[in-house]
Amino acid sequence: VKTYANRDLHTPRWSQGDRANILAELMQQRAQQPEPITPDDVQRIYRHATQVDVNFHHFGPLLRRIDASLVNTVDADTQRALALLRQWDGSRVPDASGDFYAGAALPIFQNWLDAFVGMTVGTLLSREEFGGMPMYTGTLQFNYMKNSVNLSMGTKIALRGLQARLGLRPDDVPPFDVLHGEEPRKLMLQALQTAVARLKKATPGAVDTWRLPMVRQTFFPENFEAVPTAAQTAPPALKLSANRGAMQRLAVSDGKQVQSMDANPPGESADPRSPHYQNQLSIYGDWGFKPLPLSPQKTGQGKVVTLPGKQPGKL
Repeated sequence: VKTYANRDLHTPRWSQGDRANILAELMQQRAQQPEPITPDDVQRIYRHATQVDVNFHHFGPLLRRIDASLVNTVDADTQRALALLRQWDGSRVPDASGDFYAGAALPIFQNWLDAFVGMTVGTLLSREEFGGMPMYTGTLQFNYMKNSVNLSMGTKIALRGLQARLGLRPDDVPPFDVLHGEEPRKLMLQALQTAVARLKKATPGAVDTWRLPMVRQTFFPENFEAVPTAAQTAPPALKLSANRGAMQRLAVSDGKQVQSMDANPPGESADPRSPHYQNQLSIYGDWGFKPLPLSPQKTGQGKVVTLPGKQPGKL
């Protein structure tokens, strides 16, 4: 909502820096159909939004603005890399092996984004001056969150400056030129040349063979409400990470009653010795749900367990 106080700090919150625009566009597309929206529609929108690269959602259309006359001035590998980016829809999905993301566009784009942020925002302050705010990188990365695809602070500044110089934000021009007077399209292409050079040095083979290893989604020992969810050592993990929270829930109302379902991984128990320790992991991993009864009646007493190094807690 417009009245939401959205902090523009290191956390993306729920604005353009996260998935708000992507979700809105998907819902608007579905609204063009005359049939009422269904739970299946909601699940499809949700799954698609979790697998779209949010950064590419903003920068992809800008990369397509690079003129053919400029493209013809660079080497063949850079031209091929740009062609792959222009063909890509931004999906972060696994390849047939499940060990890598499909296609070369994702590693090309991530390296391009890091290079572009470094050539613009990265020249304003040193890495040390950026401090704990990971502004220097393209994607928002922390030691505890390696599977993020959201916009870092540096990317937000670089994007705003690029949009302003391209005439896309005439009423919102930053007080200083993030691009340092460079022509926007030329600078984007220079960043791509830098990215291609880095990838060629790190990854042998043709441009089309470049792949990014799958980033696993590891679950914290406690959830966002400080409820124990996993062991402190060797916590459960999913092979594929997606841009979503630590749990998922769907509520459906027909005007008379509400039905609810969820998946709250890793499992119903935080005790590794329990058969229920990871019983929701595969449900969540498949974007699925289990019934979540809504009733004032409690179904039973919670079990008190003691985990190594933890105080007893009711599960």
